[in-house]
Amino acid sequence: MKEQATNGGCAYAPDKCAPTVGGANSNSVPPGNHRFELSWAPRESLMRWRHPCECPCELGEKEWRFREAVGHAHVTGCNDTTHRMNLFCQANIIGDVLYLYRPEGMRVPKVPSGTYKPARHWRLCANIHGDNWRLRDENTGELTMVNGYYGSIHLNYLDKGSHVFHIEDGVIDKNGIFHFIDNSLDWQWETPGGEAVAACFGPFPK
Repeated sequence: MKEQATNGGCAYAPDKCAPTVGGANSNSVPPGNHRFELSWAPRESLMRWRHPCECPCELGEKEWRFREAVGHAHVTGCNDTTHRMNLFCQANIIGDVLYLYRPEGMRVPKVPSGTYKPARHWRLCANIHGDNWRLRDENTGELTMVNGYYGSIHLNYLDKGSHVFHIEDGVIDKNGIFHFIDNSLDWQWETPGGEAVAACFGPFPK
């Protein structure tokens, strides 16, 4: 699933977009709202936090590693080829812990109708043998394959595996996309006849 919202291009020429890789204790994550990518770094057995060159700011491409994560963010989609989850949020890394914060200036997203999934500890990760994504109920062990993730995630990552967790409820829409629900927000159901996602965070900063 590609991102449902995009904005701007690379702030640098291509030859200046080589990634700068920093450990969890170096090269602090930039303040403010940014686009990020979340993925697993198998050679290091760590999670990768990447600031892509395509973010509409002048930071360029950078990467960090972390061992734990907590917080709230807006997931804008998934890249089925690179197995990266795309997010828009504010972030900070202290020691080995990644902290996520909702983007400033957000509007509460509306949730489409579909198959409701009650509040659970939902395990999220890419299906490396295909072009879809896994949604596993940690309470029952039930596994559902979906076509991507979207919306207001309440994320944690504490077990050092190749996956993260959403700890509230959500909805699988008619296109197989799992929409996160964050009950600390005043979210609403989509109005009849509306678009798949009638409102989202935005606009992205320029």
